Amino acid sequence: MSFYFKKLTFTGVAVEPSVIEFKPGVNIVYAPSDTGKSYILNYIDYIFGSENIDTDTSTGYDTVTAEVIYNEKPVYFKRIIGQNKINVNTSIEGINNGDLGLREAGDIFLYMIGIKDSHKIISNSNFAKQQLTWRTIQHFFLIDEGRIIQRPSILLPTQNTAQTPALSALLFLFTGLDFSETEEKESAKIRTAKKEALKNYISEKLRILKKNHNPYFDNNTNDTPDIVLAKIDATVAEIANVENLLASAIAKDKQLNDIIQNLNKKIAQNEVLQDRYRALESQYNADIGRLSFIVDGQLAADRMTQIHQCPFCDNPLLLQPKTDYAEAASSELKKIKKNLEGLSEAQSSLKTERIALKKKLNNYASQRANTKQDINAVFVPKIKQLKKELNFYRQSIEIEQKIRHYNETLEVLRNDLAQISHENEDNLQFKVKEHFTAEIIQNINQILTKLLQSSKFRDFKGARFDTGSFDITIDGKPKSAFGKGYRAYFNTILALTIREYLGTFASYTPAFLSIDSPILSLQEKDDEPVDSSLRTNLFKTIVENPEHGQVIIIENEIPDGVDYSSANVIHFTKDEQNGRYGLYKGVRS
Repeated sequence: MSFYFKKLTFTGVAVEPSVIEFKPGVNIVYAPSDTGKSYILNYIDYIFGSENIDTDTSTGYDTVTAEVIYNEKPVYFKRIIGQNKINVNTSIEGINNGDLGLREAGDIFLYMIGIKDSHKIISNSNFAKQQLTWRTIQHFFLIDEGRIIQRPSILLPTQNTAQTPALSALLFLFTGLDFSETEEKESAKIRTAKKEALKNYISEKLRILKKNHNPYFDNNTNDTPDIVLAKIDATVAEIANVENLLASAIAKDKQLNDIIQNLNKKIAQNEVLQDRYRALESQYNADIGRLSFIVDGQLAADRMTQIHQCPFCDNPLLLQPKTDYAEAASSELKKIKKNLEGLSEAQSSLKTERIALKKKLNNYASQRANTKQDINAVFVPKIKQLKKELNFYRQSIEIEQKIRHYNETLEVLRNDLAQISHENEDNLQFKVKEHFTAEIIQNINQILTKLLQSSKFRDFKGARFDTGSFDITIDGKPKSAFGKGYRAYFNTILALTIREYLGTFASYTPAFLSIDSPILSLQEKDDEPVDSSLRTNLFKTIVENPEHGQVIIIENEIPDGVDYSSANVIHFTKDEQNGRYGLYKGVRS
């Protein structure tokens, strides 16, 4: 449940309306100086209820209308410069329409992030209370170009008296606790007992933390993260090479298998034909035997004496003419013998072909056996070994990150323990920072470290959120000790950290962040130079993490090397012939 700015429309007398449109995710407006880009945050601040605005009304533009989307429906906020009222127009139930006072209009934004009831927060150490308003929290997510380079924390107002209510409001967003029903102050005895119990609890946490993390130290490699990452790249490349060899071997094995199958098919066909020839040979031999019997019988008959008279009655016998079978049988016998000779030649040819086929088969079978040997005994074991090494290197990186996290958590717990040990038992005043628990700080530290790593901030050893200054400390060096360029970078990282914490863990989240000049583009005198790659990586981090709500970035220029396709990029060119000149139509610097 939240909102996002869809459109800002600027109007006035005798001027053409100027419109700038936004999207729910990441929006980047970049332009040279004097194009009106910084007015965008000023106008958003004005819609949020600021009493004053830094803008040039001589342009003729004297009215701003913001179209804000809440639950997929529009809410229109219209304000004339110089008037302390805002006209609200919407069809959404629960939101008032008409001309509203600045605080009442601000309450609508509280309503849109889920804070629908009135809440009072602690305003000083004596448990005094004040009303929670939108103006109390807006500085957490609306950071202009003056605040982005400041030395103090961007989470703390410049006025000391405003710091307690600001942090009370932040704590309310985090936890939903407003201390509206302040508990009765405890006696020193009870407080001392609780403190001892908390000390014991933290000490036990430290003991368990050390015990659970000892294996990480034992199993970690001695190589630096850069060396391990280089080994990971080399191993991945070698795996790819061996996998290519394996793929080639598998393709060759398939090809050889196809050839072998074809040879086996031909051999089978040869053997079938050979069986048929043997059957035909048997038939021919049977025919030869039959015909030979006929010829032999004919010859035997011819040799027998012809009887012309009956031996019993001496009468002459009527003789039948003789039929000669020998000649026809002899002719057929010659033909069959000739066919048998042809059949024998064909059988010999089949035998020769079968021998050649089996020789080829043995050759290809041997090649396939060698290929399978390469696959099963060389390539597959090699890939398994390389993947095992890759897993080891990746575990080493994870272990190194766990050790770093362990050290940071250890430092937080030790700080908490030291803070508890040095507390004044008689001091029963409200200290808002004490209510930001170790768990809250630990989660903030995890997000902070992740964002610094994502934006590739040089080889830092550790970073943490300091509960004293409510700001970033890097390698033991406070943010305030850096130059303007790096302060802008660290303030942006802190704003992104709080945004992600609100979106991930908090009871209420504005899901909105707007920053003017997150990295100074110019190096000022005596200032520490900002690494250009850091600028690129910071913008990558912003563009690639849109999931926690709308972001509006204002910059003079944007770095190359970033994929802006998912972002809404708006460019004021300050060029009459190229694109949009500036914020206002018809207005030139």
